Amino acid sequence: TKLPVEVPTETPSVEQDLLKLIKLDLPVGLVEGSVAVSINKETGNLVITTTELNNTRAATITIPVLAENANKVLKIRTANGLEAVAYTIKDGKIVVQLHKAGELVFVDANTDLTDISNNQFRSDIETLAQRGIFTGDNGKFNPNANMTRAQFAGTLVRALGLNEISKSFADVNSSAWYAGSAGALANLGWMNGENGAFNPGGIITRQQMFAVVGKLLEAKGIEASNDLTGDFKDASKVSDYAKPYVSILIEIGAVSGDNDLLKPQENVTKGQMAKVLAKVLAKVEAL
Repeated sequence: TKLPVEVPTETPSVEQDLLKLIKLDLPVGLVEGSVAVSINKETGNLVITTTELNNTRAATITIPVLAENANKVLKIRTANGLEAVAYTIKDGKIVVQLHKAGELVFVDANTDLTDISNNQFRSDIETLAQRGIFTGDNGKFNPNANMTRAQFAGTLVRALGLNEISKSFADVNSSAWYAGSAGALANLGWMNGENGAFNPGGIITRQQMFAVVGKLLEAKGIEASNDLTGDFKDASKVSDYAKPYVSILIEIGAVSGDNDLLKPQENVTKGQMAKVLAKVLAKVEAL
């Protein structure tokens, strides 16, 4: 006796098949339907619709890696244009951390930087540039140049796919390109000004950078077991406020020192920042 064959009343579309392969995890406090995932029928891209996500509340979306996208990078198109988005590839799938609505778009992994071929941090710089986290200036990255506080804030906000936030600083014009990034990090408590000023043109030191990205790790529940700065010859030069964060970075392998020196008060170069940021982003599954 043959089993009866059930004939579907509708033929599943390619879009429906793809949506079945997508997994959406909502943060605590959000209910089903507060973040919607659909497909743009014209482009075939995933569209995330929501007003409920913010810089402290992210949704995680897991999508399959299709053959045609294997050598591309993922970005998000918002009202501001094409932006970087935080994601990693895990068990053959793309795991995206979303802080905002938009359309997920795969683009070619290109970088037009011409001055990093002999730099020791080339691999990290290229990876971050391909993601849209780093941008060059007329094809130049200047890896040995110092980094300003404004540049650092903008880079970190892009790397995490955060929303820009308005915050009043005495020395920041609301129309400045970095104003929203400075506000976002200040709002999170990661990068505050002093006496009402952000000092956007000030050069960021190594320990200042360590403290900011260490606060990011701390926010993700990653902490150091103890103070690890004592193993370095210049441990006494590390400010007390920075020690816990330097220790976290040492423990995860993002900071190893130079000839047993941390050089905490020296200015950080863009290349050095690339190395540390790449390690940190990988640790929090954003790269």
